[in-house]
Amino acid sequence: MIKKHTYGLVNRISSYFFVVMSIISIPVGWFLLYIYITYFFVGREFALSSVLFAVGIFLACIAWSPPAFIFMAYLLTDIDADENGLSFQFLWKKFFIPWGEVLSIKHIRPFGLFTNKHSHILIVRSELTFIHRIYGRVYGGAYQSAVLIHKNISNYDLLMKNISNTWGVGEE
Repeated sequence: MIKKHTYGLVNRISSYFFVVMSIISIPVGWFLLYIYITYFFVGREFALSSVLFAVGIFLACIAWSPPAFIFMAYLLTDIDADENGLSFQFLWKKFFIPWGEVLSIKHIRPFGLFTNKHSHILIVRSELTFIHRIYGRVYGGAYQSAVLIHKNISNYDLLMKNISNTWGVGEE
């Protein structure tokens, strides 16, 4: 039987918001870059600071913003648990993690700085996405893909007990 664990409507709305912002940031970045180039480069003297500012607009709005918004949108994701493993949605794709693919579960340590007792990170052997690999690196100090589980998820204790019992190792 599948047991759904959710973060609620606010998390769902914020996820949609961040995904939309990741999509909007690209045309906005191109528009800002076009305006900047036409204003500072057409008929004017070439300056290094103008080029660096244009590169900054490109990197901030077009190259960096979409992955950053997607990172924030799916930091906390709803999880479905059953006897075979865990599943969750990322963008428009459903991912499944069999229990045998779980490597460890531990308290998060963002950038290795401190331990948050209300959040766990589930390190998995399965290749998920590059964003999940970043989650593993940033919050778990691991090079494998990872999924964050915060205490605000519905039936948190049941989910953690289910993960510990089914996986068979428990917390590190």
